[in-house]
Amino acid sequence: MKKRREETVAHLLKNSEPSADPTPRVQLQHDEWLQRACGPQLTTLRPSHELLHDKSEKASRLSMQAELICSYNCDDEKKTLYVPGAPPRWIDPKLPVNLPSRRMDFKSHSRKITTWTHIWRAFEALQITRPTYDFAKIDVVCEYTSLAKLLELVAARRSDATHKKYESLRLDMRVVDNTLFLHAYDPSQIAQRQRYDHEDFKQVGIKVDHPQLEGTNHYRWHEYNIGLTRFLVLVEVDAYMETASKETYAKKTTKQTKSKHGTFDSQLNVLEIGQPSPDFYKLLMLQVVVSARGTDGRLPLTFFSRIKQISDGYLTTKNGHAQIRRIKNRDMVRALHTWSIKDSLPVLGELLHQLRQVTLDSNSKACIAIGRLEDDKPRVDVYEPEFDQKVLAAREVPGHYRFPPQFLPANVVKRFWRWKNKT
Repeated sequence: MKKRREETVAHLLKNSEPSADPTPRVQLQHDEWLQRACGPQLTTLRPSHELLHDKSEKASRLSMQAELICSYNCDDEKKTLYVPGAPPRWIDPKLPVNLPSRRMDFKSHSRKITTWTHIWRAFEALQITRPTYDFAKIDVVCEYTSLAKLLELVAARRSDATHKKYESLRLDMRVVDNTLFLHAYDPSQIAQRQRYDHEDFKQVGIKVDHPQLEGTNHYRWHEYNIGLTRFLVLVEVDAYMETASKETYAKKTTKQTKSKHGTFDSQLNVLEIGQPSPDFYKLLMLQVVVSARGTDGRLPLTFFSRIKQISDGYLTTKNGHAQIRRIKNRDMVRALHTWSIKDSLPVLGELLHQLRQVTLDSNSKACIAIGRLEDDKPRVDVYEPEFDQKVLAAREVPGHYRFPPQFLPANVVKRFWRWKNKT
């Protein structure tokens, strides 16, 4: 078994495509690039249970409740947005199943989605489905893997086998009114590394209900509270499962309309097509594993995405070919009761409130933060971004480490921060 697992890992490494823009070889160099992209340091935060300012945060309970705000599918090549779109349906394939024999150049799942790209797509979808939605009530806007990374940082997960070499985490932040926009990058994301992922596993078991959505990815924005903090969270949905009952989802499909240019992004084509998104309990997260994995390390993804079901595809190699020989479905809700780092959620909430306040008080209403473990304790250094391109060029800072100067224009803020702009 051990030999087979080693062969599988070696096969994935051999067939993974090398990065076009590799990250520096040692951790010190990565940190140096982060420092070069920053301006003056504003503060250092050291999140811990002892420093919780609001004791009521400690009493917050775990809840998987959430509200779907909007959904859509994206075709990046055609620059087309389908609203409300629809996720593909998952049908367990007949096992064993061979993955495609083409070179495995799977891209990082979490790297594909960023807050900065998808907020514009959310505006387009809201314009169609919820034109009165108000961002003024939201404390934090981000995507779910950013929250998972931050929780692991404040929980000091160095003891976990997957975090023995904890790398620095970069946070890009902006504040609009009182709403914090945040995205967390790890070194592999910044460097555009490609690594083995679940994309081919996904393709062997999905059925797309609408032909025009073939080859697109489905996204949803979920609104929910954790303690005293209200979040709007971007989630990519791999698929949905039909329940054991004969209940079906979305018998009616939205009538296709002629595509039009985006209201807020003129380079984007927007097409009203798809079905109402399925209920939360039907959503499915797909993952490929090479050995049995527990649930604890994946609970952050489940909790912040509000996707309650995970389907594990067990990968082996046979005659040099990748093959899925077993699929196991897991109900992650039950595991939340024994989640080892759930007590760190209030610390995460306090850190986010501190980051929002520092960003709000900054000159540009924008900050870069670098999170790391120091003596097994989390430390977050917050900086003003360096916007001057001449300074960045003199420091030889690569483009993917730079902080873009523009964000939301005044007309967009006036349109979506409605409570603030009432006359």
